[in-house]
Amino acid sequence: MELSKKVAREKDKPYYEQAKVSPTIYAWEVMVPYLPRWIRAAMSLFAILVIPVATTLFGDNWFLSFLLFIFSLPIAWLCYYVISADYHYQYRLTEYGIECSWYQKVPKIAYSIDKFFGFIAAPVCLIAIVVVGPLALVGAGGFALMALKGKPRTPGKTEDFIAIHSELKYLFFYDREYRRMFLIADPDFFTYGYYFYCGSFLDDLKKYILPYYNQYEYYEVDDDKEMLGHSRYIEAQKSARKIKANDPSIPEYY
Repeated sequence: MELSKKVAREKDKPYYEQAKVSPTIYAWEVMVPYLPRWIRAAMSLFAILVIPVATTLFGDNWFLSFLLFIFSLPIAWLCYYVISADYHYQYRLTEYGIECSWYQKVPKIAYSIDKFFGFIAAPVCLIAIVVVGPLALVGAGGFALMALKGKPRTPGKTEDFIAIHSELKYLFFYDREYRRMFLIADPDFFTYGYYFYCGSFLDDLKKYILPYYNQYEYYEVDDDKEMLGHSRYIEAQKSARKIKANDPSIPEYY
């Protein structure tokens, strides 16, 4: 696992190495929607209807409309299940920090769907050459490539690590809207800022995580906008800016 910029600091690396071999204190998983369901459904419906409807209205070619309708089905499927697929977050708490990983949960059947539509639509496009003309060769070639040259989709996993620095003071902000927890070090505001999703495990996470932080303040807010306007958030940000003004080399990771 390649460390991200956040954990590439020398101060965090020992914590990361220790966490890899430490026992799990608590583990949880959360599914986070990439887009609301109604937006995903609207995108898919638009993909199915817009091309054939436009062709019917302006071209009055029912065969071409049917052809484009067949073509729009895999596009609609891709919009709903692949492009806007939910994200799967996995967390593991150790005494040295929290291991985090996430990926977009694309159905394994995506590859099979691609091949199916490719085998069905490619010959349809070849037949359409007689009716529509040579332009249909483009569709035939595209679907043939989809059927014969496609590769299985394997979701790329992103990994990160949140080190537990017991010597630092932290502000915890729980965002009720997205059910996620923000961790901000005070006054190391720019260096140590993270968030993780809690899902339905908030009570357990408060029970298992908070005791590992010697100094912390916990707040609950309705959304991230309320957090940005919170007096303690603003105070921590101002303190960090004063420190950064004296030491411009301090990076801003958050």
